Amino acid sequence: MMATSRKTQNIRPVDKARGVPVQPHVDSIIADVLDQLSEGFVLFDNFDRFVFCNETYRNFYWKITDLLVPGTPFETIVRASAERGQFTKETGTPDEFVARRMQLHASDYCVHEHALCDGRWLRVAERRLQNGWVMGSRTDITELKQREHALRRTEQNLVDALEALQEGFALFDADDRLILWNENYRKLFPVIHDIASCSRSSMTSSRPARSSPT
Repeated sequence: MMATSRKTQNIRPVDKARGVPVQPHVDSIIADVLDQLSEGFVLFDNFDRFVFCNETYRNFYWKITDLLVPGTPFETIVRASAERGQFTKETGTPDEFVARRMQLHASDYCVHEHALCDGRWLRVAERRLQNGWVMGSRTDITELKQREHALRRTEQNLVDALEALQEGFALFDADDRLILWNENYRKLFPVIHDIASCSRSSMTSSRPARSSPT
């Protein structure tokens, strides 16, 4: 009796009538490929009815997965997302959110961001195809948002430290443009708001030398 090799166990199913390997359905292959993407993918038809999404998209919008079935209107999905608390409260009332979202969705191409209730941030991109269908993507930008928040916090700490100084403080860039100052500096030079974009050389008559902050 011939032993079965490991290789023969992985041979594709064979169509016995034709004697050729059975090819997987193209739609199934595409769905499998899209499920491997780290980005969410969704498709709506020319009547704005849901057609398909990948698993990443479902994971992003876990509160409305029961509506992610072919034929569900886009507006129904959006309204349910708002009413079920899929997004943060900063999005406004459900009616306000739906109105803004439908306006964006109606354009040929749009890119915007929204925050999910679990703290994640998504960048939403949608493009209307020539046949009227809408293809959308969702990218997780949470880490980017966290870095931006940390940077803003650092900048605010710097501003707070400068405002705590008893002396006036000013900072000029490499092109001698005034880019940062504290309130005490502004009090010493009231015209600062009018000349902030001027070169440093034009301010020599109204400010101290570079080496000693005022």
